[in-house]
Amino acid sequence: MYVLGILEMDAQHEAIAKVVETLQEVASNASQRMQIHPTLKRLNELLSAHFSAEEAFMAMISYSDIDQHKKNHRALMKLFAHYFDHPPAPAEHEYLCKHIGDSILGHVKNEDAKLTESFQEISRHLVYQ
Repeated sequence: MYVLGILEMDAQHEAIAKVVETLQEVASNASQRMQIHPTLKRLNELLSAHFSAEEAFMAMISYSDIDQHKKNHRALMKLFAHYFDHPPAPAEHEYLCKHIGDSILGHVKNEDAKLTESFQEISRHLVYQ
């Protein structure tokens, strides 16, 4: 997972990555598919807490792309809302879980990477002042 350099958020990213991995494992194994719903619930809880912490951090450092980043968070959370409101047919579980996992990991790799770059730039300026 992408490392921001802030222990709390890096630990959250690691926990999220582990649950995404678990989700994809249980979705691809027919005998474990009963674990999809509780795994998605756990991932939803982790993301909700992580997004709150990350958005507070972005506000604290006056992150220039905060509005778009928050939009991306809301879009990811809508994936969960859709799943919980309209559970998919069993045949769609594997695809859905892969899509959710890929979306989350893609967000961290792309969007959180931008946040990391911004934070590192701010940190360099603070060190040299």
